[in-house]
Order: sequence, then structure tokens, then C-alpha cells
Amino acid sequence: MSKIQEVNLNQLKDKEMLTSAQSSESAPKKNNNEIEDINLDMNKIPDYYGDNKLVLQVKNPTTAHLYWEYTSARITDVCSKAGYSQGDDIPLILRVYNLSLGRDYNVYYDIDISESHNSWYLNDLKSAKSYEVKLGVLDQFGNLHSVLKSNRINMPANQVSDILDEEWMTVKETMDIVYLLSGVLPAGIDVEDTMSSDDLIKKEVRQISRGFNIDISTLEKRLSSLELIKGSSERLVGSSDVFK
Repeated sequence: MSKIQEVNLNQLKDKEMLTSAQSSESAPKKNNNEIEDINLDMNKIPDYYGDNKLVLQVKNPTTAHLYWEYTSARITDVCSKAGYSQGDDIPLILRVYNLSLGRDYNVYYDIDISESHNSWYLNDLKSAKSYEVKLGVLDQFGNLHSVLKSNRINMPANQVSDILDEEWMTVKETMDIVYLLSGVLPAGIDVEDTMSSDDLIKKEVRQISRGFNIDISTLEKRLSSLELIKGSSERLVGSSDVFK
């Protein structure tokens, strides 16, 4: 074989190897693209879930947002009961109830919608009021045939709270009440002061317990034995034996 033939043969082999390598590189890329397309389809959020649901949620003190979904079987059944046939124009409405003014669902207003709608904003609502919404079909007599019913919401107040005298618990008050509940005299209460009378002890308990949801009678039972207190001449801080 001549040198020229050997060179041509080597070039041909090199070309075949290069072509094979390029093909092997391009093939996985194609497969990866196909896998990515499949993953995108799997992770895509569906437009519908096949539910019958109407959700009402607060946006701000005067605005609420609605979104809904109903199945074709549900709307067909309600329309049939309302006297409509397939192909008829269906008068869909949102009926907004103000339950703070009428708990018997007698205070409301209607909003006309179409079958293409699946959400709505309710504006100009009254703050600090309760609302509920029904999506339904009106029959020829004006009666509402409900398709969906929403949850109830309470609109927030659109003003500063009128509660001005809040009571804040301090660390000392917290520890004092913990001592009392565990049967120990809080720091700062001398035995001599508590030995004067049963009434003074009860008064001290009531003063410390003021503002807390605590059963005073339970505390008084812990402090009922004055003989144990009188039998000690030391300051009782950290000792629970006195009240057991």
C-alpha cells in the first residue's frame, strides 16, 4: 500500500471517529431536552382540580378576594333544577351577604358574572363586619339556586384600637405569682408582716394576683395554716414547707 493510500485511509478513519463522537454527544442533548419538556409538563400547575369550591379571603379592611371552581356536572345539575336546558343563557350571580347586619341572610347584594369568570374582587365592603358569598343561578322567578357557598370572613377594623389601658405583665409580677402558686412567699414579704392577721395575708395574695386569671380560693387554701407561719422566726423566701 502506498503512502498516499495510507494517509487517505487514516483521514477516513479519523473522519468516521469524529462523526461518531459528534453523534454520541448530540444524542444525549436531545434526550435531555425531551426529559426537560416532560418535567415541565409534570410540574405545571393545573388550571382546574375538578373541585366544587368557593374561597373568600380578606385583602384589606374594605376589600376581599374570591376564587372558585365548579365541575360541569355540578352546574348542569343546578341549572336543570332552576328550569334551564342545555344551550340556554345562564344568569350566574355572586350574592354577597353582610352577616353583621342580617344573620338570617336577608341583607345582601348581587353581582352579575359569566361562566368565563373564576375570580372576583369585592370592593367597598364595611370594615369590622362579617361576610359570606354564594355563587348561584337565578331562575325566572328571581330565586337563587346555589352552586357554591364560601367560607365566612371577618373584615379587620379600619382604625386604631379603642383599647387604651392595656395591662402589661412585668418580670417581678410573673415571679411573684409563680412563688405563690408553688407555695412560697415572694421576696419582700416578711413573716412578721404576714403574722398580723389572716386578712393581711389574703390581701397580699389578692394584690399580687390582680390582673391574672387565678383562682384566689386555691391560693388562700395554701395560706390557711397560720400556725406554721407563727412557728418560724426567719424570713421565708424559697421555702415551700410553710404552705404545704
